Amino acid sequence: MARPRFKCEYQANEFASGLVGLLYIEENGYGPESYADLMHQYGSPVDELD
Repeated sequence: MARPRFKCEYQANEFASGLVGLLYIEENGYGPESYADLMHQYGSPVDELD
């Protein structure tokens, strides 16, 4: 029964990743070259969970 929860979390993460990418483009005028660019500018949510 936990599987739908993980699916929803995965979908939410995918959606949020897209929004963060668009925010990066809006603020910088170009897309990030890597995930590291996003982490450098906005931080990592994993750090906040620990």
